[in-house]
Amino acid sequence: MWQIGITKMTEPDKYLFVGPGQEVPEGADKEGYRVFQSPTMTVMLGIRLMSTDKDERMSILKKI
Repeated sequence: MWQIGITKMTEPDKYLFVGPGQEVPEGADKEGYRVFQSPTMTVMLGIRLMSTDKDERMSILKKI
C-alpha cells in the first residue's frame, strides 16, 4: 500500500476528507471544517494526541 499524505493535522480543528467524485457538503466551510480531497476512497488515519504540558506528558510516559 502506498502512503500518500493528504495533509498534516498539526492544529486542533475540524477536518473533512472527501473522496473522489464526492462533493463537499453545503455549509461545511461555514461550520468551520477544513476540507481536503482524497485521491482514493480508502483513507487510513493515524493521530497521536498529546498534552501541551511537559510535566503531564512526562508523568504519562512514566506510567507506560
